[in-house]
Amino acid sequence: MNYRQFKHFESANFRADILSQPWDILKRFRDPNEMWLKWKALFLGVCDAHAPLRSKRLRPSKSSWISTKLKKRMNYRDHLKKKAVKSNNPIDWNYYRTLKNQVNNEIRIAKQDYYITAFDKHSGDTKKTWQIINELTFRKSNQTVVNEVEYTGQKSANTLEAAEIFNTFFSEIGQNLSKDVADADASYTDFLKD
Repeated sequence: MNYRQFKHFESANFRADILSQPWDILKRFRDPNEMWLKWKALFLGVCDAHAPLRSKRLRPSKSSWISTKLKKRMNYRDHLKKKAVKSNNPIDWNYYRTLKNQVNNEIRIAKQDYYITAFDKHSGDTKKTWQIINELTFRKSNQTVVNEVEYTGQKSANTLEAAEIFNTFFSEIGQNLSKDVADADASYTDFLKD
């Protein structure tokens, strides 16, 4: 998983660097795709300088299919690896690799059996089936609850009124955004290919 590291992030320096970028260069582009790519490069360059991208491996929580017996075999496999690394003896390495292959095969079979049983058990329950699929694909189902919606001073906690507020927002967003865009000399026909 990639994430941005904000350990040494200073918002004032970030803002200053954003403002110092040569944004006027974007006016040179007639193709909006090229303009977007240049804007993105400038912006991400500043982001990378102030909040660099890092990656980390996410480990899933304890897997349901790992039994106590299988866990003991995994611990013994790890012990053999430490022993092989320490001794650097080809016999120790061979013994470790053999056990590693056996344990990996046992894990694969245990996982397969667990999910086959789970899908069979909940074959008629769509909600539970999706929970199993999300677990299998490491997707978290975070549900956000919206209690109140506000747009242009209009507030509502009623779901029907909230739907109307959302409808108004999305139906007006194009017109509202176009007010902030300066008129260009280019015509839409300039962007059409022959």
